[in-house]
Amino acid sequence: MSESDPLPALLLRVEKGDPDPVELAALAAVLRLRAAVVVVSEEVPRRSARWRRPERVAGFAGARTWRN
Repeated sequence: MSESDPLPALLLRVEKGDPDPVELAALAAVLRLRAAVVVVSEEVPRRSARWRRPERVAGFAGARTWRN
């Protein structure tokens, strides 16, 4: 957007229908909340599962493993 441009850039464009200002405000609020959730979820480090999957454990670890 430049100073010579009288209209600001469009953030939303309606393809079909004729929404009223309340509907557009609701849509903008939902989109803003979804964007905030994405930002928050990217900041939270992912934890590893506390359970283990038996199919990923080696069946036999060595000749002396029975003593462990």
